Amino acid sequence: MEKEIPLITDEGYKYLIVFKEFCNTPRDYGIVIIDVSIILMDDITPINSLKTFFRFSQLILDYLNENNVILYYYCDTSNITIRNNRKRKITPQEFRSKLFSRIFEKINSQDFIEKPIKINDPENGHHYTSLICHKENFKLLLKIEKDLKSTEK
Repeated sequence: MEKEIPLITDEGYKYLIVFKEFCNTPRDYGIVIIDVSIILMDDITPINSLKTFFRFSQLILDYLNENNVILYYYCDTSNITIRNNRKRKITPQEFRSKLFSRIFEKINSQDFIEKPIKINDPENGHHYTSLICHKENFKLLLKIEKDLKSTEK
C-alpha cells in the first residue's frame, strides 16, 4: 500500500506524493491508516495553478479507488503565497486545509468523504488535518476524529 509518485507540474515544480502507513495511532481501528504527504522537492515557494491542485487531488482519489484505507493528511506550516487582499488573514496551514477540502470536493466521486479537522492548540498554533475514506468507513473515520480531537489543549 505504500507508494511514491513523482510529479513535475506545468509550472516546473517537482513534487513527491508519498503514501505511507501511519503507525502512530492510539489503537487499532481495523483498517490501515495511510499518511499522504505532498512534498515539494525544490527549495522555493511555489505558485501553483488550479490544474496542479486538481492533479494532486486526482492522484489521491486514484489511490483511494485502489486501496481500502483511511487517508490522513496533515497540512504543514511552511510558507505559501496567499493573496494580500483576503478579508480574513489565515495561517498557511489553515489555507492549505481549506484549499485541499475545496479541491477534493470538486473532483470527488460520491463514494468518498473528506473530513477536515481542526485541533485546537493555543500554545503552539492550531493543527489542521483531513481524513478521507470510502463512505462505508465513515463510522471509523468518526472514531479517529474523536481520538485526534482528544489531544486538544
